[in-house]
Amino acid sequence: MSEVGVLGALAGALDDAIDAPLAADSALTAHQGAATALAAAARMHGGNVLALQKAITTVRASMTYDRDVSAALAAWRARQQLDEQRLLSAVASARATSQLALAAELESGLRVATSDGQVVTSIKPGTTLPGTGRPVSKEVSTWIAEALAVLYKTGFPRGSDDALHLAIIIDHESAGRPTAINLTDSNALKGDPSFGLMQTIGATFRAWALPGYQLKGDPVAQIIAGARYGVNRYGSLAQIPGVAAVLAGQPYRPY
Repeated sequence: MSEVGVLGALAGALDDAIDAPLAADSALTAHQGAATALAAAARMHGGNVLALQKAITTVRASMTYDRDVSAALAAWRARQQLDEQRLLSAVASARATSQLALAAELESGLRVATSDGQVVTSIKPGTTLPGTGRPVSKEVSTWIAEALAVLYKTGFPRGSDDALHLAIIIDHESAGRPTAINLTDSNALKGDPSFGLMQTIGATFRAWALPGYQLKGDPVAQIIAGARYGVNRYGSLAQIPGVAAVLAGQPYRPY
């Protein structure tokens, strides 16, 4: 082989010697890159699996929670319906009891159904009144109820014993007679005698009568005018001197 051939062969061998490590290094780098990518893919895949498993667990828990909530809601609705049924039953029972009680009170005269449809507490007929011991008549009880129904509509102050207080005044002033008239006292001498259930003089009756209740012979009108006068002067039916005296065990005092 010539010198030139030998040198060429040596040069080729040298090139091969240099290229071989470079190729091997490139292959290694490529392998390492592939391994890294594979590891990353594995991690990513593994993360997705974990996330999916977690999501599935959450969904299952949510489904269980929804079932529990639905069951609890159904139970609550059932209790509500039962409570409503019990309440309606209690209301119906209370109304029935109230209606029976009202019927009994109406029957006894303690409550009176007035001409305008109101039901007013009055004083039970037959009640023995303090001071005289006379019983209250059914007519007086009804007149008192009718008068109170009208008075309360005008803002007349309510008292727990209004009917009793009026009955005491009526009992002592007129013995329950709407036609009673006093022709012997000073008012009669002046030409304006006291008259009616409450024994008011004509001037007082006219001053305190209400529209529609201005007939002197009307028992209800007589009570209305007398009651309004008494409350205006003394503050309440209970404070009218005759009422307060009788309830304290003392003799009646005209008002």
